[in-house]
Amino acid sequence: MAFTIYGSYVPFHYHYRPWDEIRGAFLWALEERIHLESRSDMLANVMLGVPLGFGLLGAARVDRTGFGRSVMVALLIWPLCTLFATVVEFFQLYFPGRTCSSLDIIAQSSGAVIGLVGWLVVGQTATNRIRRAWSDPRAGGVPGQFLLAYLGLVLLIQLLPLDLTLSPANVYHKIRANEVTATPFAEWKDPHANHWTLLETGLDLVGLFLPVGLIAARLPGRIWRSPWGLPVVVLCGIVIGLVTEAGQLFVSRHPSTTDALFACAGTTLGWIAARISTRNDKTGISLEAALIFGQLWLAVLVFTHWHPFNFGHPAPSRFASVEWVPFSDAAEKNYLGALDLVLERLVLFAPFGVLVTAVGLGPVGRGRIAGGCVLGLTAAFVLEAGQYFLPTRNPSTTDVVTAGIGALCGAVFARQARAVVREPRSEYEASGAVKA
Repeated sequence: MAFTIYGSYVPFHYHYRPWDEIRGAFLWALEERIHLESRSDMLANVMLGVPLGFGLLGAARVDRTGFGRSVMVALLIWPLCTLFATVVEFFQLYFPGRTCSSLDIIAQSSGAVIGLVGWLVVGQTATNRIRRAWSDPRAGGVPGQFLLAYLGLVLLIQLLPLDLTLSPANVYHKIRANEVTATPFAEWKDPHANHWTLLETGLDLVGLFLPVGLIAARLPGRIWRSPWGLPVVVLCGIVIGLVTEAGQLFVSRHPSTTDALFACAGTTLGWIAARISTRNDKTGISLEAALIFGQLWLAVLVFTHWHPFNFGHPAPSRFASVEWVPFSDAAEKNYLGALDLVLERLVLFAPFGVLVTAVGLGPVGRGRIAGGCVLGLTAAFVLEAGQYFLPTRNPSTTDVVTAGIGALCGAVFARQARAVVREPRSEYEASGAVKA
């Protein structure tokens, strides 16, 4: 609910309007703005309603018996979801630049129905299975759970803005129009290609898939924790990269085998970094390794944020053009397209939190997690401040906030990963026997 409210009103340019004027504008919007203008915006509003309906019914009926009672509660919750969507749309009339539409109300209300039905059909069953899987060591423990969740996040980022098409004809025309790069690095051979921009995109993909290898190195099983696991990791990286790129056939993205290779490189580098930085197969990494990897990653971010390094004295109007309210600049774009950038920023700054939390062998407290978050915020602030002097870049407070959240998420993950008990090296050790 808070996310919906915030996203509906940014950049919070409130403007008072008389009641009669607001009432008339709202009634006009309900009657006239009923035509579909953007499928992606429609889908975004539906997606806003799904977790609201699912979460409210789940909070009310989790671990409670009686399907009929759950249906009755769902029938009571749905009007509340519709009322919430209506109120949010109504108050958008007080914020210039925001669009009030009856179609948005219908979309969010429909999403709430999907969420309510989803809970009725699979909610309790999914909850029970997730609980069992969470406690089952065969699922890979905490690293396995994080890996599945992260792969889902990566797939979402790669498929945004989710303007899906399931028409085989559209996919065929996309391939015929050379909107798919089947030959690795074919786009690099284009005489008009900007190789620095292509490299920047490739490094972003390496950073996106780097955590896949980092997490895989913590999975139980000797194959993931020995040098012989390298071919397996490379193969898995290629498969994951090809699957995510194949999914882009059905959205307005450009699938490329080059991107799949960058994904494989990120996965492999993450696994190698985790293996060589771990002390004697224990959970912590050395301070020296953390500093080296941290500086290397900062250098990558400096390149992706400051290229082409054309620093100059900013114009007086540049400071006034900066949007100081977080996520206000994202509101000016397509919602799902902006979500792509936000999620990618979360991932790219997560390593700072991971490195701060992963150092040493002792317990990790809240202070260490806060330190990782502060480090991510500081790095993002410096990078965004540098963009102020680059005429081809746009500094944003949104990037700073999302970087801090990303570093915090990385720190929390690292603490959970450290809590995983190391898998016994042999059946003799696993049996709990004591050697003489």
